[in-house]
Amino acid sequence: MTPASDSARRSRPLLGTFVEVTAGGLPEDDLNAAIEQAFDAVAHVHRLVSFHESGSDVSRLNRSALFGPVTVDPQTLEVLDWSRRFAEASEGGFDITVAAELVEWGLLPRPDSRYRPDGRGSWRDVESLPNGTVRFHRPLWIDLGGIAKGYAVDRAVERLRASLPLTLFLFDLLHLDGEDLVDRPAAERQEALARLAPEATWNHFSGASRARSSRLP
Repeated sequence: MTPASDSARRSRPLLGTFVEVTAGGLPEDDLNAAIEQAFDAVAHVHRLVSFHESGSDVSRLNRSALFGPVTVDPQTLEVLDWSRRFAEASEGGFDITVAAELVEWGLLPRPDSRYRPDGRGSWRDVESLPNGTVRFHRPLWIDLGGIAKGYAVDRAVERLRASLPLTLFLFDLLHLDGEDLVDRPAAERQEALARLAPEATWNHFSGASRARSSRLP
């Protein structure tokens, strides 16, 4: 899709993929400045969670957290907290300690580490301490790539919201509170969506489709 004349689009390689930001509604200089802020937010997360860069928080944890607490950035702690929530909700189906298997399969390089991971290790062996440090209770390696991309997008949107008028379009609701709604009637899904965003208004795009829109603060 070609951007409108009053919009700007940029793309950069970050977090093992290409990150694209498109924005509009402001003069070109302001758009470019806002997009740079969004990329800065993503790049910061990239520097923290990169499995490849030796100075990242993830690399330092994989190198040293078994031997004692390692101080990490608050955003790294937040990503670890979210990973813990997903691990609990999925009963271990989501587990950041999968890194050892990814290395074995050749999907990640072997980190700079003095030990081989213990196959019994899991997300439960990664502890975040109140003083902003993290330690491992078993020999293990972590990879935050599976969750950090979404986290980085959230941080980029926060930056954009500070300078751009944003409207959120909600077309459908496929999952709610652990329940799959895909097979529910469309009208029932729309009612559930309306309950989640009561302040939104309906925008009709055609006789067959509609979306709720809400201006973000």
